[in-house]
Amino acid sequence: MQEPSPSGARQIDLHGETLESAFRRLRTALAECLAAEIRILDVITGHGRSGLGGAIRRELPHWLNRADIRPLVIAAFQVHPANPGATRLLLRRRQRVGVRRDGGSGSEKV
Repeated sequence: MQEPSPSGARQIDLHGETLESAFRRLRTALAECLAAEIRILDVITGHGRSGLGGAIRRELPHWLNRADIRPLVIAAFQVHPANPGATRLLLRRRQRVGVRRDGGSGSEKV
């Protein structure tokens, strides 16, 4: 059972993909979410053929911990305890250059 994605969230279904293809699609989805200022990405990895976790599901934590991806993700968690084949990612906001919190201009990142 999978809970519905929150409004404004994106979903990517990776099950059935090769590891290489799944990783490329994940990176592309993360870049698209960042550009569109989408903060939630649901990643469907599937359960694997044995039900013990497929290769994509096992690799996802390693991919999320890569130096190029880790700064983009605030949290990763299972959408529902009974469905380990779906992971929800909470993404960081894109940093903007040239806008200060006090309303002025400058090079401070927000």
